[in-house]
Formats: sequence, structure tokens, C-alpha cells
Amino acid sequence: MIHIIVPVHNRSRITNKFADCLLRQTYQNFNFILVDDGSTDDTVESIKKKIKNLTVLNGDGNLWWAGGVQLGIDWLKKNIQNKSEIVLIANDDVTFDKYYIENAVDIIKDTDKSFLVAEYKNDKKINQLFCFNDKNGRFIQNNNPNFKVNCFSMNSTFCKFNYLQDIGDFYPKILPHYLADIEYSYRAIKKGYKVISSDNIKIEWDTKSTGVHVGDEISLSKYFKIVFSKKYSSNPIHWTYFYYLTMKKKHFVSTTIVFWVKFTLKFIYMIIRSPIKKRHIN
Repeated sequence: MIHIIVPVHNRSRITNKFADCLLRQTYQNFNFILVDDGSTDDTVESIKKKIKNLTVLNGDGNLWWAGGVQLGIDWLKKNIQNKSEIVLIANDDVTFDKYYIENAVDIIKDTDKSFLVAEYKNDKKINQLFCFNDKNGRFIQNNNPNFKVNCFSMNSTFCKFNYLQDIGDFYPKILPHYLADIEYSYRAIKKGYKVISSDNIKIEWDTKSTGVHVGDEISLSKYFKIVFSKKYSSNPIHWTYFYYLTMKKKHFVSTTIVFWVKFTLKFIYMIIRSPIKKRHIN
């Protein structure tokens, strides 16, 4: 049995594409844990019509990604006996071929303390493995000789349930969405877990379906709202919490000061450059 945790919110079309991939799988011994965070569209009802082996968990619209995944993990803690059963944590905006789960189960069942992370088959190259420098708060590029994977994206990641128990919970109150998976995977590797991948485990990621962007002409007030939104990947508050959870105190203080000075200077520059009505954000 594999348990598939997928947080969703008001993306019926996208979620149904994910469900269609599940229906085509050669491996059908799964439990689809759909964590619905207060959807007002037909997401839940449409999935209920398609998937029989379905568990629906409900949120109030404030779970976000980390809260949704954590709710799924909490349900597993209470409802499964075999703690070594396999878990897939996935976003609903990925699609995959019919052998995806079968291939993944064949790999992960014989591994120890490993997370199996899907590769991307998008036309544009996307990295799923990262190297975070906990001394200066930056990510080392994968062409740098000092690059060594110590965190990874979890938008389609397989592991055994007891690994999640050992690593601990997510922190949805302070990292509700972006960076939550990076912090969690960083913690996992610090505890001795490995990350593996395979040419047979690939997904297509709908990159246009996620996040908010600041590339259009918008007012300064709207820009301010966007950069502090939970859906904005560069939210400075979330980055500050991320640094706090991943860095030693002596490095955290200096890194955070530099980070906020740069953010403040950029904000001041925007005000000076376009003091009237509309401002273009790059």
C-alpha cells in the first residue's frame, strides 16, 4: 500500500489531471489522501466520482502546503499499523506516466533511509536538488565544485512513513508554503537520510500554475501586499524563519541583517524611482 498526500485548493481542472494519472497507473494499491483546504469549486466532488480509494481531509483555507501535508501525516499517524508503508507527498500540478508509482515502489521498498525525488521532464531544465550554504544563506549553483546536495524539492517525493515520524513535523505556522519542503528536506539530510532519483521516475510540472509574480506594472501598495503574501516565494518573513531554522545563531544574525538591509534598500529605491501611482516591478 502507498499513501498519496496531495494538498489542494480551488484547482479542480489541475487536480483532476493528477487524478487521471492515478487512474492510469499499473499499480493501484494506493490510498489517495486529498487534503482540501476549503475549496469552493467542484474539486472534491469531481475527484470522489473518479477515485474509489480516497480519503478526504478538510481544511478551512488556512492550511497552505505545509499545513495540508502535515494534516495528511497526522491522519497516517492515527490510521496505519505498518509504519514502513510508503508515502508519496505530491503537488496536484504534476503529471506522470502509467508506470510512475510501480517503478517508484520497486525502488523505495529496497532502500534504507532514502527519499526518492522525481526528476522533471519539462522542456526547460528545472533543478529539484539543491545545496544550501548555512553560513551565508545562499544556494550554491550545481556547476560549483562545492555543490553537495543537502535539500530538495518535495512536489513529488516518495519515502517510508517511519522516516517522516523520525524527522518530525513541518512548521506550517511559520513556513506555511514556500521553503517548507526545503527546510524539511534539509533537516532530513542532516539526520543522515539520503536523496535518490531515477530516470524512470519523472514528472511534468505545470510551472504556470503556482505562486504569484511581480512582473507587471502595479502600485507600490499592491507590491507590498504581494511580497508579504504566503504565495510569494521570496516573502522576506518566511526567508527569515527559514534562516532561523537552518543556520547557527552566529551566521543567522549577520545573514538576516544583510538580507533585510537589501530588502529595505530595494523598497526605498522603488519609492524614489517611481513616486507616482504606477511602479514597474522586475
